[in-house]
This record gives sequence, structure tokens and C-alpha cells, in this order.
Amino acid sequence: ITDVMMKGTAGGMYGWVTDEEAGTAVEYTTDAEGVLNVEEVALEKIKPVCELGEGRHHHDAPSRAARGLEAQDGAYAGQDLRYLQSLPGADRVLFLNFDRFWVDKAEGDDVHERPKQYFYETWQSVAAGFSMFNLNVVTDRDAFNAVPRQNRGMACFYNRTGRAFAAINSFGTGRCSSNYLNADGYTAGRIALHETGHTMGLYHDGDETGVYSRGLPAFKWIPIMGNHNYADPFGPEALYQWSKGEYKYATQKQDDLVEIEKYLTRRKDDIVAPRPIALNSEVVEPRANAGKITDASDEAAFYFTVG
Repeated sequence: ITDVMMKGTAGGMYGWVTDEEAGTAVEYTTDAEGVLNVEEVALEKIKPVCELGEGRHHHDAPSRAARGLEAQDGAYAGQDLRYLQSLPGADRVLFLNFDRFWVDKAEGDDVHERPKQYFYETWQSVAAGFSMFNLNVVTDRDAFNAVPRQNRGMACFYNRTGRAFAAINSFGTGRCSSNYLNADGYTAGRIALHETGHTMGLYHDGDETGVYSRGLPAFKWIPIMGNHNYADPFGPEALYQWSKGEYKYATQKQDDLVEIEKYLTRRKDDIVAPRPIALNSEVVEPRANAGKITDASDEAAFYFTVG
């Protein structure tokens, strides 16, 4: 089966052709001078094989997500799941498409019921993972259709088991990553984050044990482009982050955030100078004393005076 993708901007062209039956792939790139480079590459470079599993057990909501400034913060409280938006007005949109989930349910194909909370947690996890970028993670198709095709991506979800999949660098082409049934919404969201990473040019983060890093158990840390299953023993306080291969024995030295910035822009610093702690009847007000950290150099400082 031959598959082709080509896309271009003022900065150059990128594309690939794959033949899955033959197990071959050819990648097309242009250099700074606009010269076309053609290279035969491994099929897995263009279409990574993701063996992420379904999650071994249900994850409770992370306690640190109880309150905050972002639309996705906090537990599900009855919001209309058809119109969720994490950053309305952003010039880039990622649509979480659950349409096939309901079609599969109607067809009775390996059907599993999921509560509304499942879909909210899926959206919540993806939105949190991209919260430092100007990306509106939505379940609202109208919000998705409101931006040009080259500025949007889609993650499709299915109500059956399967192996998650996404083609490399396919964000903005109309292609959809494939995501399947999971134990809970947080796991589904983390896998969707991983697959969306592929659509933005990210490859797997591995270590000396294999293609997927096992993370840093002492810190309950795991790279998003690793495998979420290795973080199961870490419990609800597990920390999932984009990586740049700084951990020991890293097999992938990509700076994930730099690669993502080829598709998305960073959000502006919301606290540019130290500010006094805000009180409400002599009680510290959490929401008024919070800031968004968008990169490693960003600081959000608050102060109080004694005496």
C-alpha cells in the first residue's frame, strides 16, 4: 500500500512516500537554498510503531490539578463535552474527534461504556500537555473548522482496542492520529499527546532498556514520548513531560519543545515582574497568586512584607 504526504511553506517543502507492503520509505526535504533532498529511510521513521498498551489500571485525578488558571484545570463538573476549548482564539487548533467512538458504539464493535468524565479527562490531559503553547485543544468541530487547514491537527478516538498510530510531521495536512480504548481518560490523553508529538516531528524517547524510556522512578518522571505504562507504579503524582534527552542513557536527543515550536508559538509571559501576594479577607487567594510557566527561563514571583 503506497502512501504519500507532501506539504510546503515559504520556508521549504517536506514530504514522504511509503510502501508498507515492501517496508520502505522515501523522505523529501529542502535545504536553506531550496534544493530538494531525497533520502531512503526506515519505514519506522515515517510511521513509528507505538506499542503503548491500554494502561494497567485506572488513574485517579492528579491532586495538583484541583485548581488553577487554565480552562482544563479541575475535575469534570458537567461541562458540555461537545464544546470544550482550552484556549479560545489561539491561531492553532487540535481537534479531539470522538465521532468514531460513538459510531463504533452504535455498531457494537467491541463496545465498552465510558462515563462523561473519561472524555473530559482525555481533553484535560492533552490540553495540559500543550498549555505552554498557543494551541486551542477542542472537542468543538466549529472551532476546528474556523482555522486554515495548515494550522490545525486532529486526534481520532475509537471505541475498541488497537495500536495507537500517527504519521511523522503530519500536523496541518488533514491527517488524523489514531487512538484507541484505554482504562481511563488520563491514559487516553497521554497517549494522544504522544501521538500528536509524532505529527509534530517527535520520535520515541528510549534508554538502555529499549525504545521507550522507563523514566526516573526516584522523581516519578517519564517522558511523554516514552511509554506511559512505565509510570503506572508512580501513582497519581507521576510527572509526564516533554524531553530533550538529558537523562542517562537517552537514545533520542531531540529537544521536544524546540521541535514543537516549528508548528506552534509559545504563550506570552503572564507575570513579567514580581507582584504582591493577593489576599481575600487576610487569606491567600490561590487563583490570584498563580502564573503560567512557558519555558525554563520563565519566572512567576510573588512577595509579601512583614512588619
